[in-house]
Amino acid sequence: LKVTANGTDPLSSAMAPLLSYMTNSADVSSQTGSWSAAGGFSTTSGSTVEGVPTTEYDGTIPRAAVQAGLPAQFRDVMRKDITGDSHLRLWLDSVDRPLKVITSGSYDSKPDLVTVTYTDWGHAPAVTAPPASDVILARS
Repeated sequence: LKVTANGTDPLSSAMAPLLSYMTNSADVSSQTGSWSAAGGFSTTSGSTVEGVPTTEYDGTIPRAAVQAGLPAQFRDVMRKDITGDSHLRLWLDSVDRPLKVITSGSYDSKPDLVTVTYTDWGHAPAVTAPPASDVILARS
């Protein structure tokens, strides 16, 4: 299926909020607001991620801050499902870029663990379109 950014076809319109959420979730600058809500970080130096020296940070983000940090388009729907504080473990390189982030919390009273790794800072991602034979065009 082909989803077009800012597309007006039914599929692109229906997928827009989810794609926006996924894009914002991968954007480091959008995450740092919730990270700043974590009080009392503890730090450990001397650890490495993929051979890169890092400083490791551990903190807790209160439930209210997690709820407030939800994207606007999902906030009303998902707020009730955040059922506890989130614990954040963050590894930053020597210029404070995240290399690895682990968040654990509870969503709908079930454990929720997310691990994100970042590599190749300063390089554009390689994006390859699927072969035309794998694409179905939506007809309006």
